[in-house]
Amino acid sequence: MVQPDEKPRLTTGINSTNSTNDTNDSDIEPPVVSPGKTVIFDKSIDTNVALAICYAPLPLIGIAASVLVYLSPSDNARLAKFHAVQSLVLTVGFTIISMVVGGIGSFLSPIPIIGAVGMVILLVNMLASLGYLALSVALAYKAYQGKDIRLPYLGAYVEEFVK
Repeated sequence: MVQPDEKPRLTTGINSTNSTNDTNDSDIEPPVVSPGKTVIFDKSIDTNVALAICYAPLPLIGIAASVLVYLSPSDNARLAKFHAVQSLVLTVGFTIISMVVGGIGSFLSPIPIIGAVGMVILLVNMLASLGYLALSVALAYKAYQGKDIRLPYLGAYVEEFVK
């Protein structure tokens, strides 16, 4: 039975009990994955560093790193390929959407009556870019820590692709 001041713990086996003296049980937090090494251009680097670079907020660096990690051999190939594809889809998708929305806003801005709408579109695009920056930095940090983070809808799509 869990005491009021105690965190709930997962049990390790069928017959194990959840007592306050049992220190072998793990907390409910998701496990940190041991990523191992990835070989890129005959150089062995930590996979968590390679995955963090995949989530770089600069599109060209993120896309190039994602392709390199996807094509490179790794100790934990499934994790590396998943995060490489997830970051690639996220970066390419956001870049295309941002370019289209920015182009529409730039096209509408000089028109006298509709120009205000174009300026609002450009402002929303700029705020979305700041959101993408924050998301990519957070994902890079989580990947560097070795946590297996999956974006809600994109993660399910990428999981089907990586299988």
